[in-house]
Amino acid sequence: MQFVFIIMILLTSNIVALTLPQALEELQKNNIKLQISKQQIKKSYQKHEQKNAQLYGSVDAMSSITRYNEKRTLAPLAPPISLNVATSDTLSSMGVSYNVTLFNGFKDSSQIELSSLTTQLEQTKYTLTQSQLEFNVQTLFCDIATLQKNLLTSKEYQKALQKIYDFTKHAYDLGKKSQLELLKIEADLQESQSVLIEVETKIAIFKYALSILIYGEKRDFEIEDLEENNAIVELNLENLPKIKLANLGAKIKEKSMQSIKSEHYPKVIFNTSYSDIYGDGEKENITTATLNLSWKLYDFGVREAQVQEAKIEQIEAKLEVQKTKEELSQSIYEAQKNIEKNEQLLKSATANLKVAQKTKEIEEVLYKEGQKDISDYLLSLAKFTQSETKLMTTKYSLQKSKYYLNTLTKE
Repeated sequence: MQFVFIIMILLTSNIVALTLPQALEELQKNNIKLQISKQQIKKSYQKHEQKNAQLYGSVDAMSSITRYNEKRTLAPLAPPISLNVATSDTLSSMGVSYNVTLFNGFKDSSQIELSSLTTQLEQTKYTLTQSQLEFNVQTLFCDIATLQKNLLTSKEYQKALQKIYDFTKHAYDLGKKSQLELLKIEADLQESQSVLIEVETKIAIFKYALSILIYGEKRDFEIEDLEENNAIVELNLENLPKIKLANLGAKIKEKSMQSIKSEHYPKVIFNTSYSDIYGDGEKENITTATLNLSWKLYDFGVREAQVQEAKIEQIEAKLEVQKTKEELSQSIYEAQKNIEKNEQLLKSATANLKVAQKTKEIEEVLYKEGQKDISDYLLSLAKFTQSETKLMTTKYSLQKSKYYLNTLTKE
């Protein structure tokens, strides 16, 4: 017997108690969606660094070997022309060049700002994803806590039914109660057992979902009860991630417009190079510096169409900002009203439980004294259990509605 007891202790010791703050911390470390979102931020930052580096141009190494059908000079002839000019039909060269765009209609600066905005966009998306996942964890905690409380209530109800059955069975043996009364209690006992199985199944399903969400795998744990959340949030729509996301989208469209307009400006590119030319055992040095200007004068309306398309996208982005504000304001208002509703329902459920408890106590006395039928007592007991369940459900529904409002208003 002692050996069995030790085994039970070892088995249960592996089941950890999990608080909501711990669950949210594990979510940060393990959740795949958050890990992917973090990589998206890093990638967008690297693209921003890439755009910055492109401003400085590039240095390239050059090498070539060319065979001609007749001898060529190692370097272009330039005054004063010498009679002893080195020639060869096979020329090889080695050198280095530097190329940089000096002006392209502010396209590079627009692209840098655009990449910076994209990084901010990914960071805001991460915040939104994190808030939504945290709310999912909070919701699952509330659902599991509700079911666990209901499970305890159902077990207490079953125990009460068993006591009634024992009392009635004894009275039946003495000829004071009928067999029909025993059958009614047995039927309720069977139904209560079905309810227990259903609640236990739901708890197992929700725990598995919570485990996958925060760990990415199945783990055994017991959740600890939630603390009351009565925090009052200072509301500023402009600071909320959804509004920031919409505003960033509008700014990105604005910078895209600047980038498209840069096609109307000339491009200035600077190139310089140094080369050593080899042939027939001789060597010549060639140094060049070139400034190129190109200006697209006419493209049959392509650029104009691009500008008009960008203007439409700008208008759409601004409308999206306004739409997001309206939708978010509506959601926040509904969340606040739901909290008020659940607070009233909690008061009502508390009052109903007191009435149900008193009724149950009276019906129990009347039944045991033989003044009432078993049906009235069982009905009062069932209503008392339902009132307890309703109270717990309402309590955690209120908690969920507060979590939802915090999710909507979290900056």
